[in-house]
Amino acid sequence: MALTAIIKFSADQFPAACRLPVDGIELGERDFCVVVDPRGRGRIGYVLGFESRCRPQLEHLDRIVRRASDEEIGQWHDEQERRLDALAVARARSAERGLQMKFISVNFDDAQNVVLFNFTADRRVDFRELVRDLASHFRARIELWQIGSRQGAADKDGYGICGNRICCATRMQKQYPAVSMRHARDQDLANQTPQKLAGMCGRLRCCLRYEHDCYLKEQAGAPMVGAQVHDGEGREGVVVDRHLLQRRALVKFNGGRGEWVGFEQLRGFDQPAPATEAVEDEVDEMVPE
Repeated sequence: MALTAIIKFSADQFPAACRLPVDGIELGERDFCVVVDPRGRGRIGYVLGFESRCRPQLEHLDRIVRRASDEEIGQWHDEQERRLDALAVARARSAERGLQMKFISVNFDDAQNVVLFNFTADRRVDFRELVRDLASHFRARIELWQIGSRQGAADKDGYGICGNRICCATRMQKQYPAVSMRHARDQDLANQTPQKLAGMCGRLRCCLRYEHDCYLKEQAGAPMVGAQVHDGEGREGVVVDRHLLQRRALVKFNGGRGEWVGFEQLRGFDQPAPATEAVEDEVDEMVPE
């Protein structure tokens, strides 16, 4: 096990676990530090607390490189206040016009006098009047960028139902391939309620796509649910459930109670056809409310 620090980078963003520096600098709660991501970009945040992680989990964590200077801390506070005020203005002005927009983040480019807002929406939004209103308020050039709901969740960050940081903020590396119910069916999850399959973004969870290839391999030598099988002792039965990762099936023998049996002990079932990517897999499905 290794100790990690929980860092808060902004007032409206979910905290994230980060690797502690190897040179052993001491950090306590509410201390500010500089964190570098795998692309070499530095961010300033403060320590909320500490927690233990197993060492394989450290691979995808950003690393703390040093303490933040007093000047950097002052700039961080000014930036947070400025960002929150800008988001509040944008949300209020869009609500006045009845625009269905969810503002995610804002960035300032003072050198070019540009204010850039990222937002998500279910459909295209005509925001031309809003741009003119915001330009008049900020006295700067306004850019509004509509991003996908997965990217919006990645920008906010957070922890999924598995207890780890969400995949779109770590493993997906800013690439968000489409996820469909085909991936859930291949993992025997199609009978789950839509809410259980949904991530923070409201769409099917990224892990359904991330783990898909593993489940396809595990289907080799696995009986389908409903298959007629028999074991080495001559008993005949029907598969009523299965666990691909544990390589075992729940079989009702001769109409009796179900019994978990390893795949290697079962005979007489047809091999399932290899699952392939279908056209529907290119459709990123939103989970219905």
